[in-house]
Amino acid sequence: MILLTSVCNDRYLPGLLVFLHSFKKNHPTWTHPFKVYHRDDLSEQSMQQLKIVYPNLIFEFITDPKFYGKDAHYMCLLPFKEYDYDQVIFLDCDMLCLGPIDDILNVKTGFAACLDYEIKYPKKNIIHTLPYLLRPLSYFNTGVFSIKKTLLNPQTYQQLIQKIDLNIEAKRKKLWDQDIINECFRFEKKSILPYTLNARKNLFKTFFNPEKNGVKIIHYTGGAKPWYVPGCGFLPLEGKYERYRPLHELWQQERQSFKDQYGFDPMKDFINYYQATNVENI
Repeated sequence: MILLTSVCNDRYLPGLLVFLHSFKKNHPTWTHPFKVYHRDDLSEQSMQQLKIVYPNLIFEFITDPKFYGKDAHYMCLLPFKEYDYDQVIFLDCDMLCLGPIDDILNVKTGFAACLDYEIKYPKKNIIHTLPYLLRPLSYFNTGVFSIKKTLLNPQTYQQLIQKIDLNIEAKRKKLWDQDIINECFRFEKKSILPYTLNARKNLFKTFFNPEKNGVKIIHYTGGAKPWYVPGCGFLPLEGKYERYRPLHELWQQERQSFKDQYGFDPMKDFINYYQATNVENI
């Protein structure tokens, strides 16, 4: 059995709504369950909207304090506790799906992800298994990753949890969620996915057409998200970030496709919230 997973809150709701819409269009035959981990910052209304798009969604309310506040980013380690599945795939919610990612189902190793370097490698739809001596040199981005049965066990999960606890207890935190995964699996047998399965935004400093270049998933990394609006208090798309506007326009086109199909704007609640907040602050 295969499980898809993600993490979401109300601030990232527009991102997950549009991603699920784009993902469904490119995977019409996939019927795998999809679990969304959340805390108390994902409203019931948000969950209802998500289920309109993807009825197979499962919501898991996380109460463990180690995943709250400034430590919420550790929630992307939760897929490692899904012991009953043969493969668990994590998909970040600030992404856009442009094509099928069926290649990820062919992963043989316990862990697989795309490299976090600013290089478009590998370009072809080939999954590379890392030789032992090169494993410590690789550093993965965890926006998209696959876990197979060999790592879906209590021992692996507890190893990750211990790293979280040590990091939280430290006076100065050194490891984020992505760092912990990379450190724990430094010598583990793992695979490099084609960059096209997790093409991070900063790979597009000089714009080229992602679809014509075989990109399956665009990952809107960084502080400027396509659904952020003026006055929302987050990083605006200006200055050096202006170069990413064509990529953000692709997301806006998918937003329009979403509106046409479902009859509501995935950004509506986000816009209304920040408009109300701005009025209160005047």
